[in-house]
Amino acid sequence: MHIPHDSGRRFRAKPATDSGRYRPPQLMSLLLPICANCKKIRDDKGYWNQIEAYIRDRSDAEFSHGICPDCAKKLYSDLKLKAE
Repeated sequence: MHIPHDSGRRFRAKPATDSGRYRPPQLMSLLLPICANCKKIRDDKGYWNQIEAYIRDRSDAEFSHGICPDCAKKLYSDLKLKAE
């Protein structure tokens, strides 16, 4: 099994619009309430969102999913893993 590495790319927040849908970039650096268990983020309206949806809705970021080495060991301990 191949374990992808972090590409080092980071997201950049979209600028605010008249509709108020997107936050200005400087607000993306504020403290975000995140669930310690499932990692959902609570928005300003009190709704819990998956972190991918929260960031996608406020930036130009696109996500691809992989499994980090620590989780791969936990989930697939019975397989021989190849790390890069």
